[in-house]
Amino acid sequence: MIELLLICILMFLPVITAFADTEADKICGLYYVVDKFTSGEQCKVRIYRNAQGTYDAQVVWMNHPNNPDGTRRRDVNNPNPALRNVPCDSVVMMRHLAYNKNEKEWQNGEVYNPQNGRFYRSYMRFENDSTLRVRGYWGVSMFGLTMYWDKIE
Repeated sequence: MIELLLICILMFLPVITAFADTEADKICGLYYVVDKFTSGEQCKVRIYRNAQGTYDAQVVWMNHPNNPDGTRRRDVNNPNPALRNVPCDSVVMMRHLAYNKNEKEWQNGEVYNPQNGRFYRSYMRFENDSTLRVRGYWGVSMFGLTMYWDKIE
């Protein structure tokens, strides 16, 4: 009897794991973002699962990738000097978000603000099938800003 139970558990374990991955991977895709708090900059951001199994977000397009003189905008405020030459339309702006299946949100991550070179704590959750609520904050969640990203792919 125990052997039969063990066999059943082993048979269904991949199905259960695949469902959990599918639910967490719902966040993966391309999003259209408008920075309504500072510059009004428009960009597209791709969220993906990284090698550690958490989720990162990288800018893949900006409506103004160049400076007024025509040179590429760079991540000049990055606290890591090795990353200050990265083009602004390639910056990894969120990292290490982990899915919490009980709360149905991606938590314990960091959001990077390239305008001041600072990292803030962050979490994300879907408001509906195509709108992602992104919260970045300092210390506690009530000291922060919320943006809404539109999933386009």
